[in-house]
Amino acid sequence: LKKIIKEFNPDIINSHTFYLSNEAIDIAKEMNIPFGITLHGDQFAIGDEKRQSIVAGLVNVSDFVISVSENGRQSIIKNVKNIKKDKLFVINNGVNFESFNEMVRKNNSINRNELGINLQDVVILVPTRIASYKGLNFLVDSIVKNKSFIEK
Repeated sequence: LKKIIKEFNPDIINSHTFYLSNEAIDIAKEMNIPFGITLHGDQFAIGDEKRQSIVAGLVNVSDFVISVSENGRQSIIKNVKNIKKDKLFVINNGVNFESFNEMVRKNNSINRNELGINLQDVVILVPTRIASYKGLNFLVDSIVKNKSFIEK
């Protein structure tokens, strides 16, 4: 990792996974590169105390912390002792529907043809990892219960 960072010579390092951050933050501090962590969700509502302690430690030593929601930011403030609020930023997850819809209209038939999906078929994309706390069971249940609506 250190070799890659030296070769790439970044202006900042931003980690999106707390469990890979310890080495990166040590290298960033050694090379005087600002280090930040992005927390995707409420890391203090899931996992055990050890995991939460690791996240809290990383938050405290990071130069900046990005949360993908105000709720996540408030959770950091509530759960991390002596946190400097001025290093907390919210960058909401989101999609620009205008440009996304235009791209889909232009490429829809090409992508579906390549994947063998009929133009009439309903496609649901869920860009997340499969984890029980994500509530994907509610999505699956709602699809099953509303199958006749989707098939129209």
